[in-house]
Amino acid sequence: MKKILFFILIISAFTANAQVAVNTDGSNAASSAIVDIKSSNKGFLPPRLSKGKRDSISHPAEGLVIYDTTYKTVDFYNGEKWISIGKSGIYAKDSSLFQLAIGSDSAERANDILYTPDGGFLLTGCTGRASSNNNTDMLMIKLNDKGYFDVYGNNSVIYYSGDYKQGTKLIHCNESGFLMTANWKDENGYDKTSSYRLTANRQINGSLGGITEYDNNNSSHYIKVFSVVQLSNDYYCYAGQCDTVQNENWPDAYLFLTDSAGEPTGNSFYIGRSGDDAFKDVINTTDGKILAVGYSHSNDNSSSAVIAVELNSDLSLHTAFGNNGIFSFGDDNTYTFVNSVIKTNDGGFLLAGETDAFGAGGYDALIIKLQANGQLDKNFGTNGVMTIGGSDNEIINKIIETKDGNYVLAGYSYQSSWWGTYPSDMYIAKITFGGNRYSGFGYNGAGAVCIGGSSEDRAYSIIETTNGCLVAAGYTESFGNGGEDMVVVKLDPFGNGCANTKSAGTTVGTGTGGQVTGLATGNHRVYGSSYSSAYTFPGSVSISRICH
Repeated sequence: MKKILFFILIISAFTANAQVAVNTDGSNAASSAIVDIKSSNKGFLPPRLSKGKRDSISHPAEGLVIYDTTYKTVDFYNGEKWISIGKSGIYAKDSSLFQLAIGSDSAERANDILYTPDGGFLLTGCTGRASSNNNTDMLMIKLNDKGYFDVYGNNSVIYYSGDYKQGTKLIHCNESGFLMTANWKDENGYDKTSSYRLTANRQINGSLGGITEYDNNNSSHYIKVFSVVQLSNDYYCYAGQCDTVQNENWPDAYLFLTDSAGEPTGNSFYIGRSGDDAFKDVINTTDGKILAVGYSHSNDNSSSAVIAVELNSDLSLHTAFGNNGIFSFGDDNTYTFVNSVIKTNDGGFLLAGETDAFGAGGYDALIIKLQANGQLDKNFGTNGVMTIGGSDNEIINKIIETKDGNYVLAGYSYQSSWWGTYPSDMYIAKITFGGNRYSGFGYNGAGAVCIGGSSEDRAYSIIETTNGCLVAAGYTESFGNGGEDMVVVKLDPFGNGCANTKSAGTTVGTGTGGQVTGLATGNHRVYGSSYSSAYTFPGSVSISRICH
């Protein structure tokens, strides 16, 4: 009865004064406020949604406010995109910048990094230290926000044995916890892939699938996974490459679905030409649809091209996208690849990789902007396409959209003039929403920064923290404990680090490509079986603090 009276009072207040005062002292609403909430011992509680649920809101109103339970931020919609406000503001000063090498006297590398709700970082990759036969084992490491091992039950460092096993992708799961993928070879040398369903404390979650191994029914037994996304129905879509009956001598770009417990549903999709093809990334789009991106090789004219396909939740092509469900971009006798994709806040997509078809020389970083319908967005770059590069090679492995509505790219670059030696450096660049260099970012505000030393240094993934800092991960041969080591670098929102950074004097360009022909599509079922494996702790893996 009290609730009914309360709502009657609110309706009456709107009718009489178009103002509402919510308080316990009976005071009137401020003259400039339509709603005035006052309390001395209580707060205003906005709706609490996970990031995934927030992003699924259809046509959010400008000014809409929610609390993001995934990243513990207050988010508002500014009419074009969601803006997150962290504990100390969007671009609060962060004094905990660092550059780390994590490893042993063997080979370690990070293939992916995930920002965790507690403000730390989860990394997956590989180590050679724990293996008895000089092959790599999967390695997972948890760091806190200051770059120190984040120990929970003595499992800050975990590896799983297996020939040439590498962790490839980490995602947050809708229910809670994480899902991790890994590629490896079995005792017969066949390529396989596995998923690891982890609790929030990074323990194997047997009730939600635990560890599941995936194979195919082709005699060559070749399957690899590079990315995975969880769908709105809690199923998972895995993206990679697999031998199929269409292209038996080379793998095709391949997708398959599993249920929430990791069991294959039988739904799958492949696409490819006469050479090596792969899907390198996959994301959710709208209305339960999926977008997968990668590349397709043609042995006939020694070329590779970008491919992007939008599919329905059953992995059938969404034919309203691109050309009957497929967007492709490339030219004969040139090589063009895409490694990463994001859904932008304007409803389109941004693809990032590399090309030698045009640009400043060698391979240049390639960024392609698509509209939601799979057509080039002519308002980005020049007719939807841009490159960034110098006279040598720039390769982009990961793209993210930052809180200010712009984009950050992470990869590596070969430019011998920067460090006096030829090997690559980590390369982090920032571009604007419209496809221009972001002035004021990086070393001397040049729009990009190189990080490294006298040997190989590469970035494979990057994330943004709640206060706008950037954390990139990959591997270094320039610093650390010997051989390749995992490298983790934390930069401030403007691309400044604590050491070992230099300017990347590259230029912005553009080019064009045509629709690729000869693509074949079909279905090829994947098979799965669960097994168990205990984790152990390679205690020799340690952190070398390059700067902090």
